[in-house]
Amino acid sequence: MRGLAGCVLLLCSFVVGCTDQRALPEVLVEKAYIHEERGEYDEAIQIMTQVIEKEPKNPVLYYDRGVFHEAAKHIDEAIADYSKSLEIDPKRFQARNNRAVLLLNQKKYDEAKADLDQLIESQPQVSVGYFNRGKLLLAQGEAEKALDDFNLAIERDNRVGAAYYFRAQTKDKLGDALGAFEDATIAGFLDAKLEGLSDLKIRLAIQLKK
Repeated sequence: MRGLAGCVLLLCSFVVGCTDQRALPEVLVEKAYIHEERGEYDEAIQIMTQVIEKEPKNPVLYYDRGVFHEAAKHIDEAIADYSKSLEIDPKRFQARNNRAVLLLNQKKYDEAKADLDQLIESQPQVSVGYFNRGKLLLAQGEAEKALDDFNLAIERDNRVGAAYYFRAQTKDKLGDALGAFEDATIAGFLDAKLEGLSDLKIRLAIQLKK
């Protein structure tokens, strides 16, 4: 691939007005993702910013840079980029979901819920909107409403361990230790690496033996 790129550049040097292939937006985007895969987030962000300067109305580019910012723990910058992506194209599902999760983590519950409600309204068949809204409701202490959302999330996709794990926590809060233990067990089969899952199962098992 690199040899081919070299041939292209050599050929271009003999053609009047030929574009430097290295400066094409698609080439720069590819370079940005190479840096991102290596964990070189600042370099990826810098390159994506150059691309955005060339194509400032492209919502995908702001989303991509938002992903890089999020990976680099630049949370406010990530939210700003997801917001810009949505300003250009309000139908961008993943940008809205990512922004909602970041707002949820910042405990900006009203803003996060507005995004999640819109996600669910636009794509009611997709699990992730219900899952994240369930997490939000659980954080707000509304366990019964959270349980409804986790049920809906699992109905739409029963392969996500985290959904069973959070439903287990919710059932535990509602006093359903057996149901919580059953969900925690399923969560373990699907994703044994969930943080806190082992402690939850042990506590529930002790509680059920009493």
